[in-house]
Amino acid sequence: MKPIQAVVVVFAVLVAYLVFFLGIRPAKLNRINRRNLFLSTFFLFLVFLSFGRISYAQEDKPTVSGQSKDTRLVSAQRIAALNSTPEWRNLKAFWKKLDQIETKKPEPDKYGVYSGSISPDECSSLRKESDEVFSGLNKITGEKIAAAETGLLKKICNARIDYIGRGTFYLALTRMAIPTDSVIMAKPDFLADLELKIDRLLVLKKAKVINASEYRQALSNIQQDIKAFCILDVFSGQPGSYRIPFPRPSTAQEVDKLASVFNKDFADYQASQKEIGYPELPEKEYLATKKAFADFKESFSGMNELIADLESAIWRIYFGASR
Repeated sequence: MKPIQAVVVVFAVLVAYLVFFLGIRPAKLNRINRRNLFLSTFFLFLVFLSFGRISYAQEDKPTVSGQSKDTRLVSAQRIAALNSTPEWRNLKAFWKKLDQIETKKPEPDKYGVYSGSISPDECSSLRKESDEVFSGLNKITGEKIAAAETGLLKKICNARIDYIGRGTFYLALTRMAIPTDSVIMAKPDFLADLELKIDRLLVLKKAKVINASEYRQALSNIQQDIKAFCILDVFSGQPGSYRIPFPRPSTAQEVDKLASVFNKDFADYQASQKEIGYPELPEKEYLATKKAFADFKESFSGMNELIADLESAIWRIYFGASR
């Protein structure tokens, strides 16, 4: 119960008891009228109390799954609406197609270039199919799915195709310009980890040796890798980002810290950078990066439920409750 509601309830109780024991002398009420006044006040107290309980019950209290019941219901309704469209079902089929490609451990050739798991022709075909799928999804964008979400999903799919099809070849061209310990170079690490986790989840699902709790954890790990990749992509797209010597992150938690750095005011940011021996970043570049992260946070807010559906997580398993 909120503090203001508690005060109202206590006040109502005090008034009820005062009226009952003392009456209101100036009005010279007789015993019957005083009793009626007490009952009216008492019923008023019950009304206040019921309002307090209703309001308390309707608060956005988090559950074990991290979402309120109302939020989970809205999310489920959104997913149901998306699944009623052929455009979303086409994307799910395409995502599943990418999942089914078993990612081989990249091995370098004699030139030190890593090859992918599929041929260049297959990679080109998947890229073309991706364009067609997202061209269709754009038809329902803005109605059942935000444009920012569609953009993120397309970027993730195309990055997966690049990694599956070409390994780290596309990064070999830039290694002379960007230090290998740069934060940007961690992007393929999370793509590799993502594909590995998806492959493992498919094996466990097929063998039917995974329970609901383990499924949720595996799904959460996939979602974290995708979020980490997106954060690194946002960061690498900012002016001067390659010059910022952040340590190359190896976990999703370390990537989250990278984003949180830009929640500070510019002066605080500069002070923290100076304290750990990093060079200062021009204010214009800092503010551009900070805004990019803020925009990303807003656009990613509903992505986990979309990823869960793409990975075929049934409603009960993902949301942790029945309809």
